[in-house]
Amino acid sequence: MKNYAIGILALVFACSGIAGEISIKKEKVGLFNGIVIENDLFKTVIIPELARFPYSYVNKKTGHEFFRFITPITIPQAGFKMYGGITDSLPWVGGINGPKKFQDKGYLYCYPWKTKITSSPEKVSFHGTNWFWYIDPVSGKPCKIAFEKTVTAYRGSARLDMTQKITNIDKKTVKFTFSQHGRLAINENDDGDYMYAPGTKAYVYYVTNEEYYEEKGIKPETWHKWPMREVTEFQPVGWWGKKLYRWFGIGEVRYGIFCFVPANWAVAGDENNLESLWFISSPIKYRSKKLVPQMGLLNRSSDYLIELCVTPSIVAAAKEWNDNSKALPLKPGESCEYTMSLVARNGVSKDDLAGVGKVTADITELTPVKLVMENGKMKLSGRLASSATGELLVVSGRKTVAKMKLVPGVTDLKSFPAFTASKGKLNIKFKTSHDTQDLGL
Repeated sequence: MKNYAIGILALVFACSGIAGEISIKKEKVGLFNGIVIENDLFKTVIIPELARFPYSYVNKKTGHEFFRFITPITIPQAGFKMYGGITDSLPWVGGINGPKKFQDKGYLYCYPWKTKITSSPEKVSFHGTNWFWYIDPVSGKPCKIAFEKTVTAYRGSARLDMTQKITNIDKKTVKFTFSQHGRLAINENDDGDYMYAPGTKAYVYYVTNEEYYEEKGIKPETWHKWPMREVTEFQPVGWWGKKLYRWFGIGEVRYGIFCFVPANWAVAGDENNLESLWFISSPIKYRSKKLVPQMGLLNRSSDYLIELCVTPSIVAAAKEWNDNSKALPLKPGESCEYTMSLVARNGVSKDDLAGVGKVTADITELTPVKLVMENGKMKLSGRLASSATGELLVVSGRKTVAKMKLVPGVTDLKSFPAFTASKGKLNIKFKTSHDTQDLGL
């Protein structure tokens, strides 16, 4: 990340003398008041007044920034500007142009925030609250909605948890869409870049160059077989190649597909550096339901992005807004809530992703973890990608029968120690300084 910091305020929370310490501090970032969180694995910057949670995320193992900075942070905000990072957009992402123009990217960056930061040796947190009025784009009635954001980071982990809660504080039913919109640059934009989300189908939201893609059977507002190379892979422009096109303007542009993949996780990566940024989400709690997150993926000539959305729609246009499956209604007092984690992982290839099993915020099965017998003893097989320091435990009941230390990176379990265990169900757990995650067996 470019170092735009020009001053540090007096309030600093830090844990000293601890390996892999985690810290949080207030810091001036360009023209804005920022909050910097870092440990030995990553550094992130939050800018509440711009609704950037986060504005920046740097992988300290490589020094690479994962987000694009399109507008310099030294330029004042006048309407929405694509400064960088993740933009939380509520009650919609795309505004409406013409006689009924509505605010682009919602209102969270237009209203003041109440904020609080806390710290302990194991974790640090930022908590912000915001509420605002907006005009319903169909009914024309004023509506009032509240938003809470909690960002938490941990000692010894590259995981950045973001919990968002949207609440109707009006006296009538209100509607909204919500998106965490992030433009990406994993070690710049080059031919090693890719995107991935698990699944077999995707909803094509819109395309550019419609005639070109229609010949391939890719049409807007339809479901299409997934994955789609036109979305997931770096796309050279014609036979000239992308770089030559950018230098001399030679070749054809065939970019511009935005689609939604119903999935709990998605990845943007750079195969040249075996470096990736994971978007990992809990189910979305909405009324008495649990909704599957919609991972929005866009690949176009200028950039690409992943954005987690609560529904397969992000605009305030009447057609989508009238559809309760695309713009969610909330009765007075009702809320919508989920947690998404941003996680840097090193050593994972894009070829690993099709075989991924269990995914948690700190550890992922790249190949299935299995129990095997060797010379009368039990062993584990499989490969794991960890983004935290911790212990991999084999547990029988309440008893740990074998364990192995894991550090961030990819581990082949052929080095896991052999063990014996009495009859009973075995389970595998990953224990870190902040929690224990169940991998099953």
